[in-house]
Amino acid sequence: SDMPAVCARTFDARAALAIAALAFVIRCAWGLAAGVTPGAAFDDSLWYHRVATTLAAGSGYTSPISGQPTAAWPPGYPFVLALGYRLLGAGPATAVVMNAVFGALTCLLVARLGARLAGPRAGLLAAALLACYPGHVFFAALVLSETLFTCLVCGLLLAAVARLAGALAARPLRWLAWGIGVGATALVRAESVVLVLVPAVSLAWAGERRAAARILAATAVGALLA
Repeated sequence: SDMPAVCARTFDARAALAIAALAFVIRCAWGLAAGVTPGAAFDDSLWYHRVATTLAAGSGYTSPISGQPTAAWPPGYPFVLALGYRLLGAGPATAVVMNAVFGALTCLLVARLGARLAGPRAGLLAAALLACYPGHVFFAALVLSETLFTCLVCGLLLAAVARLAGALAARPLRWLAWGIGVGATALVRAESVVLVLVPAVSLAWAGERRAAARILAATAVGALLA
């Protein structure tokens, strides 16, 4: 019977959701208690907060210093933050709640990634460790891009592992959308553009060099499109 396997998957899913809920609560509690407000000094958090506020007001991606259109700082996080500001108000508490959501989603992604690579127990253990990991918790109080970035990278890695394990792993079109995801993530933190190499390097390491070249072209085109 498949009943024991179904029950095991159900338990794992419920456990992962419970860990994610715990991560959300911990991050909200810390973030709101810390009461960190951007503006004490000119740093990345002040930039993100002010630009997101401007975007939420419909005034475009402009510098909080000059008031002119700018290309400074990657725009991905301010745009995401601006959506939250439009819905919940332009305040640090909104950023805390959003960071808590991103942190909880990251725990779910880590649970799935760990399960694929090392089994369900390893996935749940990794998710539980991340839920309580001080460095990741502390960032929930800050109006910075790291929490969103970590969530996006974990999602990309999970998608890459799933595709590489499939029978059609070497088909380039399967990787075009993944490359677009890499490009979008690079708009949050630019260094993530190197992720376009990951699937191709993995296949080249396995001896599939022609497939690796095709996939590298597909992921690079997707990133450029984004």
